Amino acid sequence: MRSPTAVPPGPMCSVIAARSAPVAPCERGSCSAPPTRAARWSIPAWSKATALAMASVSAVVRNQGGAIHGGTTGVLLERGGTVTNLAGSVIGASSGHGISVVNDGGSVANAGAISGGLIGVLLDSGGNVANGSTDGGATVATGAEISGGTYGLWIGGNVVNYAGSTIRGNGNAGVLIAGASGTVDNRGIIDGLEDGIRLESGGTVINRGIVRGGTTAGIALANGGTQEHLGGQIVAQRGSGVQAAGGAIIDSHATIEGAPNAVQARQGQRAGLEHRRLRHLVPERRAQARRLYRHVAAVRLVRQQGGRRRPADGRLWRQRLGHLRRDRLCVPVAWWMGGGAAGPARLREVRRR
Repeated sequence: MRSPTAVPPGPMCSVIAARSAPVAPCERGSCSAPPTRAARWSIPAWSKATALAMASVSAVVRNQGGAIHGGTTGVLLERGGTVTNLAGSVIGASSGHGISVVNDGGSVANAGAISGGLIGVLLDSGGNVANGSTDGGATVATGAEISGGTYGLWIGGNVVNYAGSTIRGNGNAGVLIAGASGTVDNRGIIDGLEDGIRLESGGTVINRGIVRGGTTAGIALANGGTQEHLGGQIVAQRGSGVQAAGGAIIDSHATIEGAPNAVQARQGQRAGLEHRRLRHLVPERRAQARRLYRHVAAVRLVRQQGGRRRPADGRLWRQRLGHLRRDRLCVPVAWWMGGGAAGPARLREVRRR
């Protein structure tokens, strides 16, 4: 049976190799060469195997206009490394992960298309992902996409999604930051069936693009964190625009939309939320600002009582939550909820900007 990592024979023989790979001339049936060379052939999925697996430390894979398709995994780096997928290149797996970097940190830079039946890109030990550029943002390639059947991207690290690029999770979240705090800088589109972006261990979300969630939230801060909403939209079709627990800070300058709630703070050990500022600088959008005000005024604190969730009293919130003046919507209130059976929510004024 042919090895799943074998290189196709013939004159198009090129290289994907780890730094420790031997250097040898091309022959009829196989080839290997210096690790900086790029792949330009199509590696098909043989049986249910991984198309390309690297076991050496800090392996380097550079896909330059080729297609790498695997059954379980497209590219597997077992001891960390770097994957660069240039514009017009494709990396995919029908039933597993498009790219999987395990046991050590890694980085993925994508300007093409990466897809997986389960996860588009998995970095289980931290690292960095750039979607839409392979040179640190000096050149931005529109149309870059990372998608997965469950999660588009699962990482314990940092993500930059450039303008014109998309990260999509067709079963759970578009981007999941798990295992460690991280930063998501979104300038394009992040889309998830449940959550657009989910941070399990805190971190920061900076949004200038569009974040869309489905049944749970546009952005879910499961254990606190900071969300800076500088433009664009955060929206959930059937969930909350932003759902937070554990002392989250929401600094918003644009639109947040949700079906039941625009912003929802959930009970945690010390759950809280600070919504500092919402701006609509265009006078024609006053009607939209008023609608958004009603969404924010209807925010609910959910308290856990006897295993059942129920909203806290919202009358005081409507009295204190803010005011509409000219073309600016200000919400100069931070609200905090004590843990356990600490009683009703406590409100605290913050300085108006």
